[in-house]
Order: sequence, then structure tokens, then C-alpha cells
Amino acid sequence: MRIGIDMRPLTVPTFGIGRYTRELLSRLMQLTPEHDWYFYADRPILSPPESERATIREFSSHNRAMGLARTQLTFTHWANRDKLDLFWSPRHHLPLFLDSNIKQLLTVHDIVWKKFPQTMRPMNLFVERLLMPPSLQKADRIIAVSHATKIDLLDCMSVDEGKVCVIHEAAGEILSAHPPKEIEGHYFLFVGTHEPRKNLKRLIEAFDIYRAAGGGLRLVIAGANGWGEQVGQHSELLSLGYVSDDRLNGLLTHAHALVMPSLYEGFGLPLLEAIQRNVPVITSNVSSMPEIIGSAGIVIDPIDTEAISKALFRMENLAEHELFTAQCAAQSGRFSWDLAARETLRIIESLCPA
Repeated sequence: MRIGIDMRPLTVPTFGIGRYTRELLSRLMQLTPEHDWYFYADRPILSPPESERATIREFSSHNRAMGLARTQLTFTHWANRDKLDLFWSPRHHLPLFLDSNIKQLLTVHDIVWKKFPQTMRPMNLFVERLLMPPSLQKADRIIAVSHATKIDLLDCMSVDEGKVCVIHEAAGEILSAHPPKEIEGHYFLFVGTHEPRKNLKRLIEAFDIYRAAGGGLRLVIAGANGWGEQVGQHSELLSLGYVSDDRLNGLLTHAHALVMPSLYEGFGLPLLEAIQRNVPVITSNVSSMPEIIGSAGIVIDPIDTEAISKALFRMENLAEHELFTAQCAAQSGRFSWDLAARETLRIIESLCPA
């Protein structure tokens, strides 16, 4: 089989979709040494999976608008030249001019653009509105990374239910980690880009309430600067900016709890990465988040700063913290990249039977 992949998620340093692409693709290639793989990108791929049966095709694009148009045409040209049997996009959009004889598989992580458009950058919103609806219609099969995302697709996008299957994401291998040197004692951890959907402003307001009422833990914020959310000065708040995978591993491993009160998440990988390390979480009672954490934490109304503050107090209590921690192993054990790869391969082979 000849399989083409949209590798743009691996052309920039990233957490979510890039990590999903790397973890899943490396396992798929191990499971199918007889297949030929074609990696398509609009700039150099960062550390692509190595294989004698992988071909990398790249072009350089410095203008995003022109790059999007060129991607649509160039990926289609490459797919025809490489005589692909199947094209898989792990990032919401397909080349819209692919020949109908090429099977098309699409992964959808969320539909933020539809449910919370006000939390997106205008250009990203425009691209999702332009490319995602026709991609959903053209796809032969659609992978949703959570049941919540599948429900969103059925309710908001009128997608044929028979085309959609749920394959959960997973967390990477746990590596040993030293406690962060710059942080003393227990701390709450927030992980995410500083942008409106992550609800960081309300979290900081809730943390101020918590500290003013006698709460004793610090809040550590790890994530790149985005837009629309500013972290002010606070004596008990430490903002680290973007952190490497190694540093994030240490921060997660030694956190008292992860706090992630997002307005919407298609999956919420940091949640799973936390409970995999027996670190309980405080998260929102909306979209996929309750589905991911199960009983391994507290769910709150993300709009209610008082509720977030009370959850911080509850999680500081060692007896309650211990109860939530005890649920982490069983919940995190439900998710596996190996299982996700086998289920994805089953879909690929059903679309292109030998």
C-alpha cells in the first residue's frame, strides 16, 4: 500500500497534534513494514520517522496565504505522481482536489472554530471555516479523538455517523524526572498556550481568591505566549513560558495537581499526561475533559471562579488529594498509543483491503 501523510504538524515545535502525529505514525510504520510512506510538508519536517520505505517531499513557503493555496495544489500533484492508495491528514484538512480513487482518512481533534470562534486568531478561524467542512464531506472515514468530538461533529457539522469512529489519543512513555530546581514545595501546574480558550484569566482570578483566603500552594504556568491572555505579576505565581518536553516531564511529575479549566478541549492531552504520573487534576465539566479524567480529579464550571477556587482548596487537602490520586492508574490505563495505532491501521486496511 502507498500511503501519503500531511506532515505539517511536524514542521514546528508543538505539543498536541504534532505529538499525536509522531506517536501514531511511528507505530503504524512498525506495524506495516511492507507499506510505502510519503511525507508531504510545506517546510522541513522536524525529526521525521526513519524508514527505507519513506519518501519525504517538501517545498518552502514563507507566505501563509500563498502557502495554503500551494499546499492544496502541490499535495494533490504529489499524490497523483506517487500513485497513492490512501491519504491521511492528522490535522483537520484534506487536499480538496485529490482524485476520487485515492481513499481519504481525516483526524479531527476538535471543532473550536465552530463552538468557540471568539477564542481563535482570525487567520486560523478563516482557514478552519474554509477547509474543514469540505474536508469532512470528502473524507471516506473520520477519526474523532474523543466521544465528545464525535458528538460535536454529528451535532454541529451534520456528518454521517457511519463515517466517524472514536480512537482516543494517549500519553507518551514516562521518563524519570528531577524536581524543578526553581520551585520549592508543592505547586499547582497549568499547561497550555496563553490564549482565551484555555481560560487562564479566570484561573488566575480564582487563584487570587484562593491565596487571599489562606491557600498555601503556588501556581506554576507552563506554555508559550499566545494571544488575548496576559499573565500579570504575582508573588505566588510563576510563569515559565514555553518549556521543553524534558522540563515539562519534570514539572508534571512533581506537581501537586494539574489545573486545566479550559472552555473547550477536543481531548486535552496534558490531563492524561498528568494522571499517567499519578498527578490528579482539576478541570472543566464540559466537552471531552470529564471523559478523559474519569474519577481522577475534580470537574468544575470553567466560568465560575469561585468554583475553581474551592476546587484548589479541596485538592490542597491531603486526604482528598490521596483519594483522587488512587484513581489515576486505572483511568490512565484505558489509553494506549499501541492500541490507537492498531485501531487506526484497522481503518486504513478496511479502506484499502489487500
